[in-house]
Amino acid sequence: MAPSHPDASPEPLPSAFPGLALLGPEACAKALTYPALIRALANGFAEGAMVSAPRQHVSAGSGREALLGLAWLEGGALGLKALTLFPGNPAQGLSQIQGLYTLFDGETGSPRAILDAGTLTERRTAATSALAAQHLARNDAAHLLVLGTGRLARALPEAYGAVRPLTRVTVWGRRPYAVAETVRDLRERFPALTIDGAEDLEAAVDACDMVTSALPSKAPVLSSAWLRPGQHVDLIGSYRPTMAEIDGGALRRATVFVDTEAGAWAEAGELIQAETAGQFSRGEVAGTLSDLAGGRHPGRQRPEEITLFKAAGSAAADYFAAALALRGTAS
Repeated sequence: MAPSHPDASPEPLPSAFPGLALLGPEACAKALTYPALIRALANGFAEGAMVSAPRQHVSAGSGREALLGLAWLEGGALGLKALTLFPGNPAQGLSQIQGLYTLFDGETGSPRAILDAGTLTERRTAATSALAAQHLARNDAAHLLVLGTGRLARALPEAYGAVRPLTRVTVWGRRPYAVAETVRDLRERFPALTIDGAEDLEAAVDACDMVTSALPSKAPVLSSAWLRPGQHVDLIGSYRPTMAEIDGGALRRATVFVDTEAGAWAEAGELIQAETAGQFSRGEVAGTLSDLAGGRHPGRQRPEEITLFKAAGSAAADYFAAALALRGTAS
C-alpha cells in the first residue's frame, strides 16, 4: 500500500443538500433592495396566508440572548431564524445581532437557502417601517427624525426614501460621538439629503414630519406631549413587555397600528404597559400591516391625524424577505 501524502487533498464529498443557496451579508443586501422588499412585504401581508409560532427568547447569561422565530405556508416552505444578541459586540466593532436564517423546502424539509440573519433582520425591519409609513405618513412628509445610532438606525433613511420624498434627516442618540459618526456616514451615502444631529430631542420631534425610534429602551424616551398634528410615529426598537420607547399617553392621542396582533400583545411594552395602566385597550388598535396592505383599512384618513405604528418583529416578514432573496439568486 502506497503511503498517503500529507499534502494530498481529499476528494470532494457530494453535497448533502444540492442546490443550497448561501447568502452572506453583501449578497443578502444586494438581493433585498428596498423597493423590491417593500413590495414583497406588501404582497405577503396582503395575502395573510402565513402561519408562525410564538417567538422564543432565551437568556444565555451575562446579558446574552438568543431569539428563535419560525414561520411557514400551509403545504409550502418553512423559515427558521436563529439570532444571538451579544451586547458587548459593538465595542469590538461587531454588530450586536448575529445569526442565520434557513429556508426549508416544503416537500422534503431540505434546506434550500441559508442567509445572514443580521442583514435580513435589518433590512426587513426598515422595510416594514417604510411599508407602514407608505400608508400612514402624509404624502408630503419630507423630514425624518431617527432615534438611534446603530445598524438599523442607519438603514432607515434609505428605506423611508423609497416611499416618501425625503429631503432632510435628523439623528438623535444618547451618545454624541455616535450621533456624529452616524451623521457622517449618512452624509457620505446620501449627499442629496440634508442630514444633521440633534441635541434637544423635544425640539427635534417638533420639527419633523416622521419620527422613527430604533432604541431598545427600557423606559420611554419620547413624550406624547411633544407630538403635533399630522405626524407619523414609528416604534421598532423595543421588543419586550418591560421595554418602551414612548409613554402610554401617545396611544390616546394617535391612531395606533401594529405589525401583527399576536406579536404586539406578547412583546410590545408600550401597548402592554398602557393596557395595564388603563390608558389603552386591545380593541383600540386600528389595524395591522395585513389590514393596511390588504386594503381592509384605508390608513391615514385626515391630514391632521397623528398615526403610530408599533412593530415587535414578525416571523412572517422574515419569511417574505428570505423568499425574495432566494428568488433573486435563481434569476
